[in-house]
Amino acid sequence: PTAGTGAPVTSSLGEVTSTLIGLVFSMATVTDFIFSPLVGKELPNVGPKLVFIIGCSLVCGVTILFGFVSEINHWVSFLAICYALRAVQGVGTACMFTASFTILAGAFPKSVGVITGALEVFSGVGFMVGPAIGGGLYAKGGFRLPFLVTGSALALSTLVVALVLPPASHKKQEKVSLLSVLRQPRTWLLIPTSLLSASSLGFLDPSLGPFLSNQFKLSPSKVGLVFLIGAGVYAVLAPAVGYVGDTFSTKPLIPAGLLLTGVAYQLLGPCPLFPLKPVLWRTLTGLALMGAGIALSLVPTSADMLVTMRAAGFKDSLPLHSAIGGVIGASFSLGEGLGPSLGGLMDGAVGFAEAAAVFGGILLFLCIIVTSGTLLGYIRSRSADADSAFEAPVATDVEQDETSPLLPKRKRSDADVGAPTRPVLKRSRSYSRVPDATAILSTTPTKALIRALSINE
Repeated sequence: PTAGTGAPVTSSLGEVTSTLIGLVFSMATVTDFIFSPLVGKELPNVGPKLVFIIGCSLVCGVTILFGFVSEINHWVSFLAICYALRAVQGVGTACMFTASFTILAGAFPKSVGVITGALEVFSGVGFMVGPAIGGGLYAKGGFRLPFLVTGSALALSTLVVALVLPPASHKKQEKVSLLSVLRQPRTWLLIPTSLLSASSLGFLDPSLGPFLSNQFKLSPSKVGLVFLIGAGVYAVLAPAVGYVGDTFSTKPLIPAGLLLTGVAYQLLGPCPLFPLKPVLWRTLTGLALMGAGIALSLVPTSADMLVTMRAAGFKDSLPLHSAIGGVIGASFSLGEGLGPSLGGLMDGAVGFAEAAAVFGGILLFLCIIVTSGTLLGYIRSRSADADSAFEAPVATDVEQDETSPLLPKRKRSDADVGAPTRPVLKRSRSYSRVPDATAILSTTPTKALIRALSINE
């Protein structure tokens, strides 16, 4: 919003370049990336409700204060305040994301994918209608009005959360460190998946608009509608992807999403290796496929990591959910900031079609790695199940030593009174130790029998 306000800011701050403005936007993602793991570590000690309220309050206050930065005329002071506000906003975002995932995962442990998909619907709708609402408010009341309205709406939401959301249980639970999550091999497949999927959302932001305008002569309003295609498909499919992952499995969805997104990026330019000319319908199809692919690869990551930790022996708990939220939040925020920066640099260096093709190739390479890792994990789990099925059970309920009788004692009933005693042979249930000849000869009854035979002889 700061960069899009036009003359009121840039006329008095001529020294502020587009690069410096870009750093203002990326500052929030940097602090979000740094603080998400820290919030995930400390959240069990503070409580998810309080952390969520703190995050909402920080973002609310920063949003309102941003409405007044246009009053600053000195460019150094302007940048310093903007950097500070965005850094605080990143901390608030880290608190909100980690706490919200922890709360929802604790309330719906068996439907994490569905809940994540439902949240992404509102996130997608916000990305679609936000610019339109912000532009309308700016046209009516100038630069300050969009920030005041948004901040006030967030303040009202924070108040509702504080009154309605119940506090978390304070039962003593097993501690789960971030290292416990990072030690799982599957985690190192999910982190780059979350990072690159989040990068896919913003990679086209600095380059798609100029490409559509120059290549197909689209008006700004039509360019805005084209941007809605990917976000709209993503928002529509997200709940369905979450439901499929919770009902069946998340593991095949993620490589399928990476494959679909990688192919979609090859169609946007299209890829210079293909003997194809740029056609609008092919670019629009690529955007639709990109939205579907990002939904398949991004929505199941949280649920997949939770299933991985359960398989490793961890139980659902507040510390586990907060640790997962911190890891996913950090990777997502890093990708969210990396996408536009990488897209702008690559577009300036090699052009739109080449940049999209290279980024799509990176996604396809990650798809191969994730698919290989998933198949390897499946083979290992089947091998472990087969080995455990063939292991012979060892019974140790009967202990033996050198003084133990070789024949088990038999309980005598009333009918046995007066009858000559005779040992009854029974099969011992103990297979842990079978006495050999040396053990038999060394027992006391056997020694007595051998001594008696020697005397008689």
